[in-house]
This record gives sequence, structure tokens and C-alpha cells, in this order.
Amino acid sequence: MKHKIKISYNIIKSTLTAISTHWFVVVIITYIGLFVLQASVTFPLQRAFFGEPTSYASILFLPHSVRVISAWLLGPKAILALFPATMISTYLYAPVTHHEPALYIHCLVSSASAVIAFEFLKLMKMNVYPSGKMKSWRNVLFAGFLASFINLLSGIYFTDDSLNIGRIVELSLIYIIGDTLGLIVSMFVLIILFRYGRYFENR
Repeated sequence: MKHKIKISYNIIKSTLTAISTHWFVVVIITYIGLFVLQASVTFPLQRAFFGEPTSYASILFLPHSVRVISAWLLGPKAILALFPATMISTYLYAPVTHHEPALYIHCLVSSASAVIAFEFLKLMKMNVYPSGKMKSWRNVLFAGFLASFINLLSGIYFTDDSLNIGRIVELSLIYIIGDTLGLIVSMFVLIILFRYGRYFENR
């Protein structure tokens, strides 16, 4: 039994080491993978239960967690991986033939939204990075909420300028709820994995 426990812990430890070493590839693959999951599973279910009005935003947007967690762990350099991942995902599932400059700017702001949120909080003497004093999952969630708001403003300004006020309010709520729930679910999974690793490390 102890041998199996040791193997399980070593798998988690080696996985985390590999992620920190190959962060660029890991961020891109994870973001695109979760986006594919959204397009293949979450969006169809969402349309089936809630209809077409929510087809532009997800009530459980998991890729947002990749933005937040990678920005939290990597800092500004996370944008180097998030931007190509966002562009690839956008062109795979939402090909655009017009207003491409606006699309590029929106993808850039979307990729940088979490970094902007963390840097803004740091400027406000609320350093949420792992190296800072505020080491709490709740602080990361707050940064993720702020990042979602920044991404929302970018999306409305660059891509949804033809929407009426009621539609903007509706999509705003879905965006923020979806990003927040996606981040909470992903962080819950990570917390379980970390506790699992610590438990077996102390055995």
C-alpha cells in the first residue's frame, strides 16, 4: 500500500515539475483543450437548456481558469502563451472574415486580462502573486473576477457594438458568472490534487 502511495505522489510531483519546465506548451494545450471541451460539450448543452440567447457566452467557461492560474503562477510572460492559444481557439470555432484588427486587439486584451488584474491589484498594494503576502485562494478568485470584467469590457467594445443595452446586460451577467464558475471548478480540482499530494507526501 505504501509503495502505491509513493508512486501516486511521485506522479503528481513529476507532473507539476514538467508543467513548470514546459509552461509555454502546457498553457497552450490546456487552454485549447478546454476550449474544445466548451465547444463540443458545454455550448451544445447550454443551447439545449437555455436556447440561443446564451450562445455567445458560457455559464461555465473553463478556459478563463487557464488565463487566471497561468497569470498567477507565471506573471506577465503568461501572455506569450495565452495570446496564440486564444487566437487559435477563436479561428477554430469562430472564424471571422471582417474587422480582423479589432479581433486581434480583443484576443490580446482577453489574453492579458488576468495579468492586468494581478498587476493592478499589486499596484494597489494587494500582491496576490505566490511571492506576495496575500496567499489565499479567495484573493485569486477576486483577481479572476476582475479579469473577467476586463475581458467583458473588451468583448463588448470590440465585437459586440451592435448589441442593445438589454442584450449587453444579459451577456455581461453570463460572462462574469461563466468565468467565475469556470475558475471555481478548476481551482477546486487543483486544491484536491494539492491536498492529495501533501497527504501522500506525509505518509
